[in-house]
Amino acid sequence: MRFLHVSDTHLGHVAYTKLDENGYNQREADIFNSFKQAVDKALSLKVDAVLHAGDLFDSIRPSNRAIHFALEQILRFSEADVPFVAIAGNHSSPRLRETGSVFRLFEHLKGISVVYAGAYEKVEMGDITVHCVPHCTTQDAFAEEVRKVAPIPGKTNVAMLHCGVSGVERFAMGEFNENILPSGALW
Repeated sequence: MRFLHVSDTHLGHVAYTKLDENGYNQREADIFNSFKQAVDKALSLKVDAVLHAGDLFDSIRPSNRAIHFALEQILRFSEADVPFVAIAGNHSSPRLRETGSVFRLFEHLKGISVVYAGAYEKVEMGDITVHCVPHCTTQDAFAEEVRKVAPIPGKTNVAMLHCGVSGVERFAMGEFNENILPSGALW
């Protein structure tokens, strides 16, 4: 099985003051274009699935433009029968459950799996099991959810988490509210 793995796309991120020819923030337009290129590439390569390991959006309340763009692109996977699995990252996870999650918009789409409730979930795709641990509100909660991950014999097991890795400094961003996984913690 061939996967396309992507993470930290931060759709809706705006920076600097430069506008594009349509009057939109140039950085936001660049990020949209990069994400579209990744979708184009996945479809042209005819990958078997796309895994998005967190921070699809730059914030818990993305702009309508960012939501619309993401929906258009993710629908392309659904229409092409390419499974898309996404987990929430620290930028796209609300601190309070009552805030709700933008990921609920994608739950009804065929072949699209979103894991965002701060708890471990398995996504089955034939002989593949994707073990998803989205961003959790605390480090203790994250550690508890990671302990639930266990390989399933006879399956190809893929772990998908949004976190830094301790002991490997370059894999930690040092961001506020970042979950950390000790090196060697999985299997």
